[in-house]
Amino acid sequence: MPQDGRPRHGSISGAIFLIGLGVFLLVMRMYPEVDFWPLLMRYWPLILIFVGLGKILDSLMARREPGYAGERWFSGVSVAILVLVALFAAAVLSGRAERYEEQHEFRSVGLENAKTVNATIEMPAGTLDLGGGTQQLLDADFIFNKGRGTPEVQYSVDNGEGSLHVSHEETHHIHFSTTHDTWRLRLNNEVPLDLKINMGAGQCNLRLNGMNESRLDLNMGAGELDADFTGKRKTDLDVYINGGVGEARIHLPKDIGVEVRATGGIGSVSSGGLRHDGDEYVNDLYGKSPVTIRVTIKGGVGNIELYQEP
Repeated sequence: MPQDGRPRHGSISGAIFLIGLGVFLLVMRMYPEVDFWPLLMRYWPLILIFVGLGKILDSLMARREPGYAGERWFSGVSVAILVLVALFAAAVLSGRAERYEEQHEFRSVGLENAKTVNATIEMPAGTLDLGGGTQQLLDADFIFNKGRGTPEVQYSVDNGEGSLHVSHEETHHIHFSTTHDTWRLRLNNEVPLDLKINMGAGQCNLRLNGMNESRLDLNMGAGELDADFTGKRKTDLDVYINGGVGEARIHLPKDIGVEVRATGGIGSVSSGGLRHDGDEYVNDLYGKSPVTIRVTIKGGVGNIELYQEP
């Protein structure tokens, strides 16, 4: 007992934090059809705001009761986090009744005499299937929830250089319903292409074999990646993969020099027959073939599986 005769109470801040974390995990398990990751990626600053409010509350209470600083049985930060989790759970429970309106649209974009193309694809969440095989610049098949907004396709040509932008129309509403969006995109095989993909969460399937891309930048949140770079190539290809991909499967050619470099918070790597030297994985033709594929993987990628075509 303190000298002033008043009993001290143990803090339950840790318990409040564990309760909040438990509520969050329980909601995720109870409603696996709800897509949480795009919401977290978009609204994570709310965590900072609520923690800041909790610290302000702690400061005000410390000034009001200076003799009990650090001895209260709760803290403003833990209460703020608990309130945030409670609001999140309530929003999920109320938002599950949101109506899903599936819509199916086809879009086609001509090359319009472009000699090269820079293409950017931005998909918040869902399944992206991308490959070649069209005579146009783009043939797109969109399946999406109309209530979440509509995919947008913009294209322009300036001095023989095309600029293609495929994105999702932003809405100002918070949605907690299931994400069913599926984009099937087919690009031209012949035109030289630089490709950038920004994807929030979901499944990303890339079938780039036979295409004439020279650079791929992929920024991806939680989800899975299956990328195929096999087939004949006329030019070098530089691939940069960043983000928190849960599992990545990368298919590589055997008759073209290949270098894969994996750094950062990488989990396990299955080499698929490539030689392992530090952070680098190379095949027998690396440094010998006239064309080279270089793959750089950074960030919190989980398991990486490398496959060489037989």
